[in-house]
Amino acid sequence: SVVYAYEYVITFDQEVSLFWMRKKTGATWLFFLIRYLALLGICLLNAATLAPMSDKVRKREVSASVSSCT
Repeated sequence: SVVYAYEYVITFDQEVSLFWMRKKTGATWLFFLIRYLALLGICLLNAATLAPMSDKVRKREVSASVSSCT
């Protein structure tokens, strides 16, 4: 995800000149939709992955993984 964020940062000036400053077409809106939904998805996935779990959830996951192995 760091590489993805880095790509956003280094290409933002090109995005502004090529997409933000020109007439909006269907392709432009499709570009924005794909680019920013992907960014939103990565942010949500990172937030869910890094969020602390309660002990109740952690115990349930451990017992489920142990029972699936037997």
